[in-house]
Amino acid sequence: MKLLSPSGILLALLAFPMAASAAFLTTFDGLTAPGQIAGQDGWTINEATPDNSFVVTGIGTNKYAALGGLLADPATAMAGINLVHSAGSQVAAGSTFSVSYALINRSTVTGFSFAATDPDDWFGFTLGDGSGDVLNISFRPTSPLNESIRQVFNNGVGVTPNGITTSGYENPLFSTLTVSFSNVGGALNYTGSTGGGSINFNGSIPGKGTTTFTTVGIDWDVKNTPSGQNFILVDNLSLVPEPSASLMGLLSIGLLAARRRR
Repeated sequence: MKLLSPSGILLALLAFPMAASAAFLTTFDGLTAPGQIAGQDGWTINEATPDNSFVVTGIGTNKYAALGGLLADPATAMAGINLVHSAGSQVAAGSTFSVSYALINRSTVTGFSFAATDPDDWFGFTLGDGSGDVLNISFRPTSPLNESIRQVFNNGVGVTPNGITTSGYENPLFSTLTVSFSNVGGALNYTGSTGGGSINFNGSIPGKGTTTFTTVGIDWDVKNTPSGQNFILVDNLSLVPEPSASLMGLLSIGLLAARRRR
């Protein structure tokens, strides 16, 4: 059998850098539709009735994850419905989280109304380390009676300007959220953008510089009132390490293997 030279190994590794580096990636296209997201492909949900997560088809050629819909009056001030998947054990520093999403506003459906003091549904994403959420990105209505324009919050801090626009189910308006992480003096720093790059944010989480992400979540929080069929569509969700670090690790393994075969 012919053995690859070190240069040949390098070329082989360069040919597939992202395939080797992806820590977590899903397009949801492999899920069964119609059907619930919870219970498929490792996704779980904390709600006893998992009817609030579902596979959406018929928009283009893709399948999408959806979280939201109808929920009776929550017993607590803020009821959190969390759709969660294991992310393995991904070192946070140097990694990038990315997801495509569309916020669908259906609060005007006949028969449903909202109290003027109610901020309605919040949607978003979380990254956890096993002890709780490390980062929470949420999209919240800019006013009690305006769910059509939503403000971005990162770990509870509002980002300005506002401008995440909701859309209808028949013509969803997708945006991409991207967040990158680094270890700076033992703190986990992050920078993110969404809204086509028009909304940017950053922050620092003390003592989390060496943390590992173990879960990825899609979140839906409903406050004090029945929800109005609003939901979030999700696609192309990924959490990947820094490509250069991953590639160098593979290169080292390849060169070591070549050396041992001499």
